[in-house]
Amino acid sequence: MTKKEFFIILDNYLEGRASEDEKNILNSFFNNHVNNLDEHWKKWKLSDKERIRIEIYEGLSKKIDWELKTKNAKSAKYKIDPVQIWKIAASIVVVLGIGLFYFLNQTEKHTKYITQSTSRGQKTTVTLSDGSIVKLNSESSITYPGSFSIFQSREIDLIGEAFFEIKNDPNKPFIVRSGDVHTKVLGTSFNVSAFPDNSDIKVTVASGKVSVSNLKSKVTLLPGSEAVSDRISGELIKRNAIVDRATAWKEGIIYFDNISLREASKILSRWYDVNFEFETERIQNCRVEGKFRSDHIHNVLQNIQFIIDFEFQFTDDNTVLINGEGCD
Repeated sequence: MTKKEFFIILDNYLEGRASEDEKNILNSFFNNHVNNLDEHWKKWKLSDKERIRIEIYEGLSKKIDWELKTKNAKSAKYKIDPVQIWKIAASIVVVLGIGLFYFLNQTEKHTKYITQSTSRGQKTTVTLSDGSIVKLNSESSITYPGSFSIFQSREIDLIGEAFFEIKNDPNKPFIVRSGDVHTKVLGTSFNVSAFPDNSDIKVTVASGKVSVSNLKSKVTLLPGSEAVSDRISGELIKRNAIVDRATAWKEGIIYFDNISLREASKILSRWYDVNFEFETERIQNCRVEGKFRSDHIHNVLQNIQFIIDFEFQFTDDNTVLINGEGCD
């Protein structure tokens, strides 16, 4: 039975419209899968509202069963017809419905989502309601509920890059969603780089244990390792990492780890809020490696000139024009 089919039948049951076949299907589902329900719920990724509907069904079924047994115990000749059963059901649904309405109202009231963003050249630190700390890199954003108290897990969405210091809570895993990549922890520190214009998403662990998964696979990371998910192929690989380099940005240090000048210009664009234009494709492909303290962009570009033979100039619209011989 699919999730959609299940909830159509369940809604019919709760509203008193279920046919005998639908009742039998629903009862059979619960009876046959009672020991494996957690697997169904996990696979279906139920929302809080859907879980409440299931709880209403279970409570309703138990209540009707209790009513029938009580009345039959009082009189062996007592017989309840289907209309009487649904009168019992209707009264329970009204009571539960009031509770459900109140709960959903409270849920909506207390789960307003917050988005924190940084523009180019900015960085910020966000403290979440559970005490976890998120350091947000330039041109990045996170979206999260104002409170995690009513949820079974602490989930946020990330675009860009952030370093997380997560408060330990064994009962509520912390999950970072960045595109198709989900990073799950209980309490640890790690870096996620998921800029939309990068070809991959990287998760680097500084402390603790982290589970990283995408649509194809899943890996477990320990300190000093990272997972890289290719946006196009979906391939997820695990490899050793130099954590200091992956997290240097939060200390105001730029690391170019043998990347093309084109990729380096993307990083500099975010750090300094400038645009780059290249005279030739050849110079874009020149490789850059080195460590640069956050400084005026003129100084950073002059340092890169020791590695690559090029000239640069700024235009009035804050664009950096790059030209020259480049590399061999």
